[in-house]
Amino acid sequence: MNQLEILKYYSNSKIQEKILSFTKNKEVVGSFRDGRFFSRPDTLEYPKDIEERVKNGAVAFHCSVENWKNPMQLSSELSKDQLNKLRIGFDIILDIDAKAKFEHAKLAAIEVYNLLKSIGVSPGIKFSVDYEEPIIIKDNNSIKIVKIGEFVDNIIKEKGVDHIIDLNNAEITNIDEPIKVMSLNHATGKIEFKQIRSVIRHPINEDIYEISLKSGRKVKVTGSHSIFTLNNGEIKESSVKSLKSGDYVLIAKRLPYNKNIIAKLFKRMLKLA
Repeated sequence: MNQLEILKYYSNSKIQEKILSFTKNKEVVGSFRDGRFFSRPDTLEYPKDIEERVKNGAVAFHCSVENWKNPMQLSSELSKDQLNKLRIGFDIILDIDAKAKFEHAKLAAIEVYNLLKSIGVSPGIKFSVDYEEPIIIKDNNSIKIVKIGEFVDNIIKEKGVDHIIDLNNAEITNIDEPIKVMSLNHATGKIEFKQIRSVIRHPINEDIYEISLKSGRKVKVTGSHSIFTLNNGEIKESSVKSLKSGDYVLIAKRLPYNKNIIAKLFKRMLKLA
């Protein structure tokens, strides 16, 4: 996604409205493509603030979980007591897991969202993969490598607003078409194509991590995203932000199709990189 496309996205009045709906009393700092941050402290108050940061190179925004009387008064020189006087509250993050199906976690998230909203709490949703990351999908009998961001954008565009569930800052839509993605079968430990049930699109408001493996493979995901790790001989889901150097993560040794198809897929992946 080039900077012009990013500017077009963040210039969308609906996106701006969603972002500004939860930036009040928060420190919000833009980040560059290489991971560097804009000068702190910073915040967003008006739509033009968002566009200005993007025009100056921002590709994402990072929002504090703490609420402040005046975020622009924040300083590394403030004492603990001074910070406590400036702080007026925190956001609470609920991590909903489902051992059976993602559909169960989605239904649980909707129920929790509605409950929190009914008592005056404004919930949001986190966990994601970077827009540019490639994924392997099977659409009918055609196997493709696509950028996950473009894939989700196209699905949401095709479905239209009448088929989108808007959970504060996240857009969720179900997929009825036979589109599959490679997934781990917990019972067999093998990689299989599984039906995609839903896609989620939301602005990034947390840190993006790049996981680098000894083999040279890399992937960019948010800190709250879960990946499979090996712990004492057991396969477990771990949040990216909890990983440390030396941890073992699971990757596919073999992909479930013949060599010619796999060769074509990896050539396509190199073009996307």
